[in-house]
Amino acid sequence: MPVGSAYRNDENWGILSVRRRPHRGREFEWRDGRRQEGKEGGSEVSEDFVTMTAPDAADLLAPDGSEIRLLPRLERGSMVLCTLPPGQVSLAVTHQTVEELWYVVEGQGELWRRRDDHAEVTDLRPGIAVTIPLGTHFQFRAATSGSLRVVIVTMPTWPGDGEAVPVSGRWALDSIRALTRGCPPVA
Repeated sequence: MPVGSAYRNDENWGILSVRRRPHRGREFEWRDGRRQEGKEGGSEVSEDFVTMTAPDAADLLAPDGSEIRLLPRLERGSMVLCTLPPGQVSLAVTHQTVEELWYVVEGQGELWRRRDDHAEVTDLRPGIAVTIPLGTHFQFRAATSGSLRVVIVTMPTWPGDGEAVPVSGRWALDSIRALTRGCPPVA
């Protein structure tokens, strides 16, 4: 994530800053106190390169109710690790300006997608990659056997409030968990 990039980990946007550390490269400092160090041994780390580990705790809740862990982002795209707990169903939404690429890394579930008159349900399991084209209505659910974890790339970067619009979905909303799990929701 380039220096000066905006990110969101609570109800406010923050800015990534960089501090030089003598003989140790650079250290990236996030507004919430997390630090991300560059390469050891005096070599400089380009401000264009970010390496990080996904946080243990969710940074926020997505508009669909899934837990989001923020990963690196660039000017034209962003990446997150999305988690849906066992047996849970997301809210059905459509995006107004972004498209997404999904790659399932853990768990099993299903994804419903509808665009115009075409609708389908796709089984989700590790190794499956899917697209969410602009204007697609979608909803997903995790199997009861474990959490569903998906790496999601959003293009362009997530613009913020109002991007996800609720729509009618395939699965009943009574199985959706409460949207308060210790993470601030995205407005």
